[in-house]
Amino acid sequence: MEAVKRPSYVHNPLGENIVDSRDMLERMEYLEADTELDAEDKDELKSYQKLRAEIGEEYFDMGVTFIKDTYFSEWVRDEFLEFNQIDEALEGYIDFDAWETDRSMDYDEISIGGYTYSYRL
Repeated sequence: MEAVKRPSYVHNPLGENIVDSRDMLERMEYLEADTELDAEDKDELKSYQKLRAEIGEEYFDMGVTFIKDTYFSEWVRDEFLEFNQIDEALEGYIDFDAWETDRSMDYDEISIGGYTYSYRL
């Protein structure tokens, strides 16, 4: 039986426009396995642990999508256009601000690592 190799480095996903909680979990496990963390890494690990507890381990481990606040408008617009096959000529008649406001009601916000993300369970 082949031993599972621990990656030499796992990317910190914070700051990206869209982050999956499973990527955070992978980073968290990487940090937990390291015995010599600096203060910044310790703070990052604590942030992930707090977030996981707040969201709920079962949801966090299955995968929750976090959308950065500065990207939310673009994401909502792209999502609308992807699912509603609207002709480009008609896009100007759609009130995307109202759509964003409506969609944002389904999302909660959370701050982690100096970034604000929207998510829903």
